[in-house]
Amino acid sequence: MDVAGSEDLAEQPSIGIVDIGDKPDADRRAIAIGCLQITKDSMEHILLRTVAKGDVFEAGKIAGILAVKATPMTLPHCHPIPIDAAHIEWSIDEVRCVIECSVSVRTRGRTGAEMDALNGLSAALLCIWDMVKPYEKNENGQYPSTKILDMRIDDKQKSYSSDD
Repeated sequence: MDVAGSEDLAEQPSIGIVDIGDKPDADRRAIAIGCLQITKDSMEHILLRTVAKGDVFEAGKIAGILAVKATPMTLPHCHPIPIDAAHIEWSIDEVRCVIECSVSVRTRGRTGAEMDALNGLSAALLCIWDMVKPYEKNENGQYPSTKILDMRIDDKQKSYSSDD
């Protein structure tokens, strides 16, 4: 397949991980946020704690933390980083039937934690979606109103200590 204006594939650089060996260590933090739009039925089951698969928020936290730690396994260009802390918080908008998730990741190293936070966010929201699937499907087995919305990095920080 030849795409107009594209380079010959043989001339493109090979896949690899960017060399960050010369970068100084820094304290880094990233916060990713996003939302899961669900049905009123799902929201009622969550609020009443009657979701058949269990506590969606605890399961979502576990899924999110595991995903943060496994980011390089999912995203091949991400460096494995030492995770100093990962925190997941939830908020609920009952009227709009929206669950908002915030994933904060802290590390000290040569590269940031943005993709780790986003990976954790994605897994946390997907975990809840998986747990409420029976309440989300319409009569045709589809998910017409279920959506993951507004995934983004809300904050990113980097600071160098005076000891470096």
